[in-house]
Amino acid sequence: MTAKFTHEEIISYLSSTGQEQYHFLIDLEHPYFFTAGSRLTLFADNDRWAIVFEKAGFSTGSACGMLELSYYGNCLRNTTEPNGQTSNSKYVTLIEYDDLQAITEPDGFEQVAANAIEIRVRDKIVPIQNDPSEYRAKGIDPTGYSDRPDLIEFEAMIRFLDEVSRIHRPRVMDL
Repeated sequence: MTAKFTHEEIISYLSSTGQEQYHFLIDLEHPYFFTAGSRLTLFADNDRWAIVFEKAGFSTGSACGMLELSYYGNCLRNTTEPNGQTSNSKYVTLIEYDDLQAITEPDGFEQVAANAIEIRVRDKIVPIQNDPSEYRAKGIDPTGYSDRPDLIEFEAMIRFLDEVSRIHRPRVMDL
């Protein structure tokens, strides 16, 4: 069977994203969001197609771990926001502000306390790795611009969690 849409129609749809007030393209280099990981999910049958971009990371603006979803397609449902506008984005808190504050180094800024051993991620308790060499082994800079090489920064911890256990990122169908 032949699909009832063309790749030109999909490209045209993606090119028009951003022309409506609450429709966005994914931004992997947002200055207030440290991306920990991303995933692309594609769906198509003869009549429908959808693309979902997932971006997990640390949001400095809301000081929490977040999952940002941006979705596109000709079969989207439930895109109306409470204000009556339509949107192609959804934001899911992975690690609450209070949970990050509970593991914060008292004299640090957005750094994991050396004695922190676990954190709640989407209602699951997950162990925290405090050894900077484990982060470096995965290509993650654990301390960033910090003057404390013994402490892990929040964005590094979230990226490490993304690398070692995908349990903090739900499948799109679970949302």
